[in-house]
Amino acid sequence: MEIKYFDTLDNEITQQQASILGSYIKRYIEAGVIKKDEYYEYGDFMFYIYYKAINEIHQQILNNELDGKTIVIREFENFGDYKLEKDFYYDKNGVNTALSNVLYDSDNNQIGAEMFNNGIIAYEDTIKEYYDLDVNPEDPIF
Repeated sequence: MEIKYFDTLDNEITQQQASILGSYIKRYIEAGVIKKDEYYEYGDFMFYIYYKAINEIHQQILNNELDGKTIVIREFENFGDYKLEKDFYYDKNGVNTALSNVLYDSDNNQIGAEMFNNGIIAYEDTIKEYYDLDVNPEDPIF
């Protein structure tokens, strides 16, 4: 497994640069595919995102990966030109505490997001974004 380091803007950095940064990501890559991202703040481990393969199930991942740490299991689904990113948040005891969904268009622009805490939608964390692709395809108009 290959290990690479990234800053919070997802720019690749060296391990030495990561050790001096306040925040960084340690990325594990297997056969060219991201398996997990560990997030660090001032050298302290915070949580990690595990990228679920199609043939994996959550309980299997938790049994193998939890180890008393907070974990987010990320899945992707495709709907035509749209991609849905689903994050399942688990506390250090393996209890599912939250779920988020982020929808991307064919240009990989985020066009909507929603968050559920303990099964209840968190409206303050729910958004829709509109892009005018002819004017500026990278920044939402609203």
